[in-house]
Amino acid sequence: MKKRALKILFWFLAVLLLLSGIFLIIIRLPSVQTYLAQRATDALSSKLGTKVSIERVKISFFHEADLVNFYMEDLQHDTMIYANELQVSFDVFDLFNKEVTVHGITLQGAKVFMHRDSSGKHMNMAEVFSRLASKDTTAPAKPAKFAWKIDLNYTALENTSFRYLDEKGHMDLKVYVPLCEIDLKTFDLQKKLIAIESAEIKSADVSIDILKHVKVPNLDTNHIIHFLPADMQIAYEDVSMSESRFRFTDHGTDTILPKGMDFKHLDITGINLEVDKGAVIADTVFANIQNLSAKDRS
Repeated sequence: MKKRALKILFWFLAVLLLLSGIFLIIIRLPSVQTYLAQRATDALSSKLGTKVSIERVKISFFHEADLVNFYMEDLQHDTMIYANELQVSFDVFDLFNKEVTVHGITLQGAKVFMHRDSSGKHMNMAEVFSRLASKDTTAPAKPAKFAWKIDLNYTALENTSFRYLDEKGHMDLKVYVPLCEIDLKTFDLQKKLIAIESAEIKSADVSIDILKHVKVPNLDTNHIIHFLPADMQIAYEDVSMSESRFRFTDHGTDTILPKGMDFKHLDITGINLEVDKGAVIADTVFANIQNLSAKDRS
């Protein structure tokens, strides 16, 4: 009887190892990985109520995925995020519980478009990602087959472009980042809080254009730059920037001062900055500046 039990246990373990080996082989096939990723993006599209697509994917070590030609629209069907390559760190075994938990994101060759409408009440990216935590049954989205969790610990950007068009504030902000690495303490869209442990930015190119508009007495924003919606906050412990550029142009003023610093037509280069223990809240930036050096074109 004992030998029979040992024999059954042996065959059970052998079959289990065989099935595990087959699973490992199958899961590493590019076609299978792409199929699983497309199923996940279909579930994400259903949850968000907008288009999310991917050309192909490569999953490695059961917790990392390289997504090629990732594309996501906002609720107005404009391109919100496009990336030549999007690397995602996640818990693969959560898939068996129909959950997708994201811990890290790296964007390469990406373009990100953020937009605040003329009322100032709606921002495209906040509206899309808030649906991941939303329990609103009236949202025009089909029931999702997966539960999504965002528990970001880090994010990195390589050769990535951002554009933030603020119709309410009459501002067009463009940022090009060759390299940026961010370690996060908290990423909670439901509480509208992002807490950064540290961030390192290299050779960034930032331009702010104040667009021409008809000034309305008592209602004009006086060129207040709304970086975030009023109820969104970004807090940070340590941020450094090196060899970066900043440009500011007020298109409502055509005259450029021939001498001295023209605060309506700035072009500052060679920016090296170290700040700590600060925050960004709506139109206000709080910072404890430890080091700052730069050169104006004047």
